[in-house]
Amino acid sequence: MELNSIDNTIFDSLSKEPDTNYVTLILNRPLDRLQLEKIAKITDTFVCVDGGSNRLFAVGINIIPRIIVGDLDSIKPEVREYYETT
Repeated sequence: MELNSIDNTIFDSLSKEPDTNYVTLILNRPLDRLQLEKIAKITDTFVCVDGGSNRLFAVGINIIPRIIVGDLDSIKPEVREYYETT
């Protein structure tokens, strides 16, 4: 199996443009806490796509998605309950 490396240094120089709203989609893919913290600084709205809510919850950063979309079959019950009551 070949592993691909992604240059994540782009996250080191993020800046928010005036009068621009940034939306970050969280998919059901592994998240890097440090990179997510950098992205969160400029993000206006987080949207989780189904199981992405589990990934966001597991990272342990206090980010509440504006919306969770999908058929919701992948969300763990405790994660769904957390986001429904927060």
